[in-house]
Amino acid sequence: MLNDPSPSSLSNSILARLQPRWALLALLAELLIGGWHDAMTLLKYPVAVGIDGYYYVLQVNELQYHGHFYFPTSTPLILYALAGLSRLTGDSVLAIKIGSIILHAALCFGIFALIAGATRSRWLGVLGSALAVISSAHFYMIGEFINNLGAVTFLIWCGWFTMRAFQTRRNIWILLACVSLIAATFSHRSALLLAMILALSLFLMRLLISTKSRGLRLAGILTILIIWCAPAILVLQPLVQLPAWLQGDFSSVPSLPLSRVGVAEQLLLMVLAPATLIIITLGRRRPEDNIASLIFGSVALWGLLTTLNPFLNHNREWIGVTWRLSMLAYIQVAILVPGVIWLVIPFKREALFYIAALVLPLMIWSMRDSLPYGMRGEYLSERAEMVKRLPLYRQQLGPNSLIISPHGDQFVVTSVLGVPSQQRWPNSNTYDSIYWLLHQVGPHFLTPSMTVLMPEREGLYTVLAKDDEVSQQMKAIGPFEQRQLLISNPHLHDYVFHR
Repeated sequence: MLNDPSPSSLSNSILARLQPRWALLALLAELLIGGWHDAMTLLKYPVAVGIDGYYYVLQVNELQYHGHFYFPTSTPLILYALAGLSRLTGDSVLAIKIGSIILHAALCFGIFALIAGATRSRWLGVLGSALAVISSAHFYMIGEFINNLGAVTFLIWCGWFTMRAFQTRRNIWILLACVSLIAATFSHRSALLLAMILALSLFLMRLLISTKSRGLRLAGILTILIIWCAPAILVLQPLVQLPAWLQGDFSSVPSLPLSRVGVAEQLLLMVLAPATLIIITLGRRRPEDNIASLIFGSVALWGLLTTLNPFLNHNREWIGVTWRLSMLAYIQVAILVPGVIWLVIPFKREALFYIAALVLPLMIWSMRDSLPYGMRGEYLSERAEMVKRLPLYRQQLGPNSLIISPHGDQFVVTSVLGVPSQQRWPNSNTYDSIYWLLHQVGPHFLTPSMTVLMPEREGLYTVLAKDDEVSQQMKAIGPFEQRQLLISNPHLHDYVFHR
C-alpha cells in the first residue's frame, strides 16, 4: 500500500502528460481558425487578391499551358508549387489563394517549432504562433508577397533545423538546414539578404554573450554601431556610387523608423528588441540557455539593424527594399514576445503582467488594422468588373497592340486578354497600336472612339484609349482636369514628365 500512488499524485502525473498535448491542440486550433479566417477573406471575391495578384496568375498559367514563365525568373520555386496546386484545383486563382494560406500556416508552425525547441515550452511556441496568426500585417504576405512569404517560411525552418543540429550534433539536421536555405534562395531574391543579416546578427550575438574578453565585446558593440550607421555612411562617402535600387532606401538624415503598415508591431519592436538585448547581455544565463539566447538576441539585433534603423527609408511602398523588410516586423514580434517572457519570468514573475499590458493593446490594434488596399472590397469589386469586361473589347484591339497600364493592372490585362501590357512607354517602335488604360477619367476627356470599360465612382470611368487620342485630349482639357488625371494615373504622369 505504501507504494501505491495517491490520487493527487496520479492526477498530477496525468496533467503533466496532457499539458503538451493541450498545447498541440491549441496550436492546431489557432492554425485552423486562422486559416479559415484567411480563406474567408481571400475567397470573398472570385478574382486574385492584391495589386500584383495577377502576376502570379499570369506566371502560373503560362507555366501550366506553355511550359515556361511569361516573365523570366531566377527564383521560381513557389511558382512551381502554385502551378502544381493549379493542376489539382483546375483554377489558378483558387490555387494561389490556397497556396498562400498553406505557406503562412507553415510559417506559423515554424515559429512554434523554433520557440518551443529553444525554450522547451510548447505554450510559448503557441503564443508566438498566435501572434503571427492574428497580426493584420500577415495579409500583405498572403495577398501581395507570396514569393517573399515562401522565402521567409523556408528561412524560419532553416533556423529550426540549424538549432536542432546544434542540440543533437547530427548531420541530418545540417543537411535539412542547407536544403531549406537553398529553397528560400530559389523562392525570392530577398532570401540571401535576409540570410546574411541573420547570420551576421547570430555571429555578433555569439561574440557578445559567449566571450569573456571585454575587448571582443567592445569590438562587437562597435561593429553593431557601425552597421547601424552604415546607410548614412554610404550616402555621405564620395568614392562609391550606390546602386539605383538602393539610393532611395538609404538616408544620411535620421527619421522615425515607422512605415504606414504594421505600426503596432513596429512600436512593440521598439520596446522588445532593445529589452531583449539588454536582458541577454547583462543578465545571468545558464550554459544550456545559450542557444535560446542566441536565437532571441539575433532576432532582436535583426530588428534593430533593419526594421528600426533610422537611416533607412521605410515609406517607399512597393518599390523599397527597406519597406519590404519592415513588413516582417510582425514575425520578429511573434518570436520576441515569448522570448522576453522566457528571459524574464524565472527572475520576476510579476513582469508577465507588464508584458501583457504592453502587448495586448497593440495586438488588438493590429487585429483591427485595415486590410491592404489590394484586398479591400471596393478595389476587388472594381477588379472583378474589369476582368469581366475586358474580354468584350478584345476584338477592338489590333493584332500587334500594347496597352500601357497602371501598376498591377498590366498583369490583369495580359492574363485576361493575352495582349502585352506594361507600365512604361516601350523603348522600341515594334507595336502597330499603343493604348492607355486610364482610371478616374472625367466625361470631358472622353471621345466617341474611346472605349469605356466600366463606370467608377462620382461619374468617372475606366477607359481604354489610343495614344494619339490621349495626347490630343491632354492638350484640350484645362490644367485642373489634367492634374487630376495625372494624379489618378501615375503611369501617364511618368510618361508626360519623365519620358
